[in-house]
Amino acid sequence: MTTGPKIRALALIGHGSRKGSGNAEIHLLAARLPGRVTAGFIELAEPSAEEALDAAVASGAEEVVAVPAVLLAAAHAKNDVPMAVARARQRHPEVTFTRRVRWGSTRGWCARSPTASQPPRRLRRPAAPPSCWWGGAPQIPTPTPICTSSREQFAERRGLLAVDVAYIGVTTPTVEEGFNALLARRPRGLVVLPYLLSPGVLIDRLRAQMAELAALNPRVAVTVADVIGTTPRSSRCSWSEWRRPSAAQAA
Repeated sequence: MTTGPKIRALALIGHGSRKGSGNAEIHLLAARLPGRVTAGFIELAEPSAEEALDAAVASGAEEVVAVPAVLLAAAHAKNDVPMAVARARQRHPEVTFTRRVRWGSTRGWCARSPTASQPPRRLRRPAAPPSCWWGGAPQIPTPTPICTSSREQFAERRGLLAVDVAYIGVTTPTVEEGFNALLARRPRGLVVLPYLLSPGVLIDRLRAQMAELAALNPRVAVTVADVIGTTPRSSRCSWSEWRRPSAAQAA
């Protein structure tokens, strides 16, 4: 006797923020995606990741797919999410649990990121020699290795002098080091693309630091873009990747 496909639910697991606006982005993403979708957080916010997994089971799902709604392969995506899934499997042995790669590693993410898709008009290549190009954009914190390896192509396609990478946290190069590295190229303008999914403490810290650096270097026009956010375009991009069988991982 053949059986139909299992009833599937998706559990989005975000990092969590002390700022409600950051958590709201994850809930907004869950509302945009089709089907049975729940959302939870690893820390600092409710519901918890495990509560999101339990809610997915309670919706009638026979298979629950856990998706780390984070951009980087830090400890949360590597350790916390798999541990939450393992505990959920113990609580619900009758349900199949799998997990997907984190949001930021979906194929084509950097190319389709709405924040990175087009620099401000005044930073595009003018009808002048390359020496008159406007400056480049450090992505903060670092993007995935795929994005890092293609940053020269990103700069060329958008008519930028250079694209560099810096970090907000403990990793180097720091924001100040990345700023000074680009400043050495003598740009007339510099735009910062925050590689952050949602608002929170980090973007506030970044804006404050860039304001201080800009005040010390008034000859350079500094623009800080918005966080990437969960736009319909990026949601569709990642949804198509999460549905790919090759994206699944054993938890």
